Amino acid sequence: MLETLSEINRQRYAPALALFCVVLVIFSSSYGTAAPQRRGRIGRMGQGQQQGLRQSTARQAQEQKRRQAFESAAGAVNTNLVEMLNLVNEQRRPSEKKLASAQQTVQNSRKYIKQFNNSIACQFLMLDAWTNYFADCAEKALPPATQAYRKNQSNNDARATEVALAVLAGRKSLALRPRRKQTRTNEVTTGRGRGWMGQGNDYVPGTASGFSGPVSSGNILKLDTDAIKADWLGRKVGPFSLNCLNGTTFSYNPAEANLCVIFWKLAAADTGDHTGPDDGEPNELSGVQRPAPIRDRYDDPFETGRMTRAASSDQMDDIMVSYEQDFLTGRRPTPGDTLSQQMSALGNIFNSEFQNPEVKFLGINTDSPDAAPAVVAKLLQSPMPWAQAMLNAPDAASAFSGLDLAQVTSDQPVLVVADKTGTVKYAGPAAGFLAPMVLDELTGRGSISAAITDEPLQSQEIMERKMTEGVGEDFEQMSQSMSDMEKMDDHVRLQTQKNTEITPEDYQAQKLLSYAQGLFIPAGRKKVITSKTGVELCRRIIRDYPNTTYADEARKLLRTVPPHERKRYNITPEEMGL
Repeated sequence: MLETLSEINRQRYAPALALFCVVLVIFSSSYGTAAPQRRGRIGRMGQGQQQGLRQSTARQAQEQKRRQAFESAAGAVNTNLVEMLNLVNEQRRPSEKKLASAQQTVQNSRKYIKQFNNSIACQFLMLDAWTNYFADCAEKALPPATQAYRKNQSNNDARATEVALAVLAGRKSLALRPRRKQTRTNEVTTGRGRGWMGQGNDYVPGTASGFSGPVSSGNILKLDTDAIKADWLGRKVGPFSLNCLNGTTFSYNPAEANLCVIFWKLAAADTGDHTGPDDGEPNELSGVQRPAPIRDRYDDPFETGRMTRAASSDQMDDIMVSYEQDFLTGRRPTPGDTLSQQMSALGNIFNSEFQNPEVKFLGINTDSPDAAPAVVAKLLQSPMPWAQAMLNAPDAASAFSGLDLAQVTSDQPVLVVADKTGTVKYAGPAAGFLAPMVLDELTGRGSISAAITDEPLQSQEIMERKMTEGVGEDFEQMSQSMSDMEKMDDHVRLQTQKNTEITPEDYQAQKLLSYAQGLFIPAGRKKVITSKTGVELCRRIIRDYPNTTYADEARKLLRTVPPHERKRYNITPEEMGL
């Protein structure tokens, strides 16, 4: 019975057992083939990771290369800009080689403008502006200068660049415009907020690329932009004829010459009682040139730390003292004495243009008529070699009626430069680089337009080096002559105080003679300085003041001229009194 049942059960369950065996075989086969496939997938994943690592390394190398190129471009921009701004301060044109190098730097760096931050972009735009000015004109240089100022308004060099090029181009300066409050809503709706730079402009705001580069102090250019009278620019100065303090007449016709007139006012300390005579004043020395004094080496205050635009005009004037010297005495102006600093700066301009018939120089004191004795006393104390008048002189007020002369203070004299149409092209401090550049644009004869290379040989340094190369005795003689001149000035003042009947002509002749004596060096000892100016000055004394002791002294000076220079300047025996 059991055997029968077992047989029956085996037959019943046989298909199920067979099916189980088939499933087991299939599962075993599937498991055996899956293991190699899993090992293949792991190998391919490892290869992918290695390839990704190689790609990441390549990207990092490429990024490092881009960073180096960016920083190299930023460094080249900074180097070229600093050199260019120093040349501007020195009123010198870059050589063709240096200008070409700066232009190439601008061209090579332009592709990084989108990656430059605002500070570096500001420097790039300033370099672009000054290269355009020296290579072309101020009109072409003004747009990038304006963009540079928009990029970084806290950069003093950007502000000075924009102001200077706007003045040179005869346009209104953005930096000198009255500031208007503008809401954020207006900036968004108009699309012309602070960062807007005009349609079609390829200069866009810098992105945060993480790259960095060298940036200058932003305080290289020596220009007090706050002292510029923007509302005076474009005003007219009519023809006039003024009575000067020494009794002579100064006439100006815009069609004949450009005009440099400085308006000044006495300080409170100079307005006391003065009992000295008011006749006679060192005026109208339009033919006088003094030897260039040796400049001491001063520390550059712009390199000692960053200044802010909030520096006052007095601070700027004190800084200018380090760069200016009194062209008459060779001494540095007194720090804090704004008048002496500005007059010294104008003296340097006068010294380079006094022989140019296209430029006339005039000083006008704006004090009340009661201050005339104090004004004369100040002029006796600090002689100035150009005509001097007071604002209360006939025709003076009407000639300058378009100028708000109430802005002239003892702390802030104002130099006005007018062209041959009588249009005011510059109104501001005499110190700094801008006034000479404006005059250069009008005459084409200034230091900027001169064919001077960018080699480190400024006129002062040329004098220093040549003097130390074997002609030191010449300069000792010159210094002694200048000392004698100061003694002569003291003698003139003493005689003026003792003799109230001295005429303006006597005083003028005395001053001319004292200047002439300082220009002569004994024969055989001249290696740098010529006698040309001294000879012309002596001839003027003989011509304008004949039959006087001053004419006799002038003839004696002419006799000291070496024979070869007598022939060169056609000095006749009659002129020497022989």
